[in-house]
Amino acid sequence: MILTDTSYCRAAAWRHVAFCALSILVLYAGSAHAGQVKYVEIPALPRASLSCTVRTDVTSPPTDMTIAWEMNTRDYEGTKSTFGDYSVVTVTVTVTNTGGEQAGRVRATLLLPENMALENGEQAIKLTQPSDLAPGETASASWKVLIIGNCLQTQRLLEVLITSEQGTPTRCSLPIIIAEKPCMVNLGLPDDVVGATGSTVVVPVLFRSGAVEPLQRYRLMIGFDQAHITFLDAVAEGSRTEAGWRGPRATVLPDPDDSRRAMVLVDDLTLQSDAAIDMGEEGVLVYLRFEVAFDPAFVLSGHGNVTQSNLDFLLDVTFPGNRRIIGAFNAAEESQYGTVMNVYSPGMVTVTSPCAWPLQWTARLEGNRPNPFNPSTTIAYTLETALPVTLIVLDIFGREIRQVDAGLRSAGRHEAVFDAGDLPGGVYFYRLQTPDVSVMRRMLFLR
Repeated sequence: MILTDTSYCRAAAWRHVAFCALSILVLYAGSAHAGQVKYVEIPALPRASLSCTVRTDVTSPPTDMTIAWEMNTRDYEGTKSTFGDYSVVTVTVTVTNTGGEQAGRVRATLLLPENMALENGEQAIKLTQPSDLAPGETASASWKVLIIGNCLQTQRLLEVLITSEQGTPTRCSLPIIIAEKPCMVNLGLPDDVVGATGSTVVVPVLFRSGAVEPLQRYRLMIGFDQAHITFLDAVAEGSRTEAGWRGPRATVLPDPDDSRRAMVLVDDLTLQSDAAIDMGEEGVLVYLRFEVAFDPAFVLSGHGNVTQSNLDFLLDVTFPGNRRIIGAFNAAEESQYGTVMNVYSPGMVTVTSPCAWPLQWTARLEGNRPNPFNPSTTIAYTLETALPVTLIVLDIFGREIRQVDAGLRSAGRHEAVFDAGDLPGGVYFYRLQTPDVSVMRRMLFLR
């Protein structure tokens, strides 16, 4: 006689049908086993089991995993959005039911990493199409995604979580590389400003924007030697920020690390969007005016009636009381970093006493263009008279890397090209040497 014991049954949600792992009670009537009961277990049907893969419409594993920046569109590669003038990337997940039971209401959740965002109207959680998967069937879900990116190449992981009413949750991922986008701004101060005691000198803050994001606000901190020069004011007249900007506000603050020096904090912002500084623009951001101070000790010292006050860009300074100021573009709060990176070139003011002969420059070294560069850049210099020159490039340790130009050169402007294709990325220096002048500047090679 056979009896069925349903105490081992489990309730299955699919279509409200109960599937049981049946235990069969077998009552043996034979004389050898009379009155004995034996359980025989029949296994349940296999559950749903889900697997998935992720892909994008702009990458091709395993060779091309980079979402590239395209200069012609000033955006990352992809298709044009229906909501605006920008590109989106399509992320698709493919789900397969590899189990023995139907999976109902299969849902896919896109887990976006940093530097990526969902397009307008997109939802992170979606039902796959179709949402019910019989064993062996396949479904998919897709999302439109914006690539935000940043100034450096980054590696990110696209992940999708898959769930259903019967299957065990599973997760799949796709490693991608987001290429760097142009977001560098070069800022520089001249090193050939000369002023005698009691005179006023004007120092232009020079810029060149290599940032695709429009520059709508700036905050700068510039340190100076207050024994030799005194800050007067900041002036926008004649600069790129003269029209459509609020006007520069300047405050002199003590240098918390050096009592002999002070710093001027200057900030300004746009009042209308079309006044923002666009990619490729260059010129003067703002003019700073200093008065050359009278210092009897300097006049009587052994400086030969000539000294120099360095002008330095200060990037991140904390003052007593935990007030923190960060030099940045497009940052609303003074303690915030901006969305644009800066490359700075310091300058100086040469100070003379009234008794000194007027200073005449004989050679002037310009900032290289472009900077940062990859792999080549142009270095320009100007000579007042014909002079023998040597133009060399040095690494960060001061070792000579390459001679870019050398020989007797006529008066006027000259250019030399430096190709760093065989060198590692990083900071390099270039120096112009004449019989009476030695000038050095810094440049950045980004691979």
